[in-house]
Amino acid sequence: CVVTYNQEHYIEACLTSILSQHTSFPFEVIVCDDASTDSTPLIIQDFASRYPNLRPILRRNNVGALANFRMAHDEAVGEFVCHCDGDDLLYPSKLETQHAFMARSPEYTASWHRVDYFDDFGNLFPGCDYNYSMFHDGEVSFEDALRFGPFATNSSIMYRRSARGCYRPEFPVMDIFYMWEFLSQGRGKLIDDVLGAYRVNAVNAITRNSGNTLKALYAVYGNYFLNHFPRHRKYIFLFAVTNFLADLKNFRNTSGNFAKLALRSVPYIGPGELFSHLLDARTLRIPQLRPKAVVRTPDAPGGHPKSPSGGRPKLPQSA
Repeated sequence: CVVTYNQEHYIEACLTSILSQHTSFPFEVIVCDDASTDSTPLIIQDFASRYPNLRPILRRNNVGALANFRMAHDEAVGEFVCHCDGDDLLYPSKLETQHAFMARSPEYTASWHRVDYFDDFGNLFPGCDYNYSMFHDGEVSFEDALRFGPFATNSSIMYRRSARGCYRPEFPVMDIFYMWEFLSQGRGKLIDDVLGAYRVNAVNAITRNSGNTLKALYAVYGNYFLNHFPRHRKYIFLFAVTNFLADLKNFRNTSGNFAKLALRSVPYIGPGELFSHLLDARTLRIPQLRPKAVVRTPDAPGGHPKSPSGGRPKLPQSA
């Protein structure tokens, strides 16, 4: 499932990276464009004319990023579902690697993988250097997801379609809600391979344009899962405190939402455990990028230590 809006500079590279996957199975690509006003729909139509497994959904009226996201995933019919934002990239062996793990591991409802972080100016932070040491052997529990919130990019997920739709809230939902939903029903895995690339600070990215609205929803989700899983109040409290401190530091008006959630979920917790959690949460921030020239590529001596076979395409800069 690909969602996009006014991403004419990015969508071609995104779709090329998906349609160039090396797989032993067929897959469908659902591309939902939210009534873009630039050339994004034309680019999607061109791809659809050349690739029969690409199904375009070109909206005439803008429904908003969250509704477009939900409606895109509602269209998925496969056993396993992946997501990719229209400004991100997948590396050639992403689907095969992730599918192989999920197919042989029925107890897992979702998996993620490492990604390279890059921007429009040629800067990059290699995903193999990102610190995921707080997840032993890549195991991600429901409790981990509750306390950290988004710990991996949504463009790296593969989940079982049967795990989605257990809850039907009255409010808009996005990736963090689904992540909690999936892991409330099974195990999660962080695959220790770099299988994609996440574009930082992309033009028209939802997190860039609707930051406060999304953060307010985080607190709504925290309250919702607190009602459903009161025995996990400690982890929701840690999530609330982390976001309260981050919003307070950055002068976001959503800090009050998380203060209320923290007060509502407060458990008995030692200062040492709280301090340790805050250190881990700080580690999971989007890393600071550095000039791409210093990063080894698969074509250079030594290659990329965490990349599976198939290598990585050159990361494009936007027009």
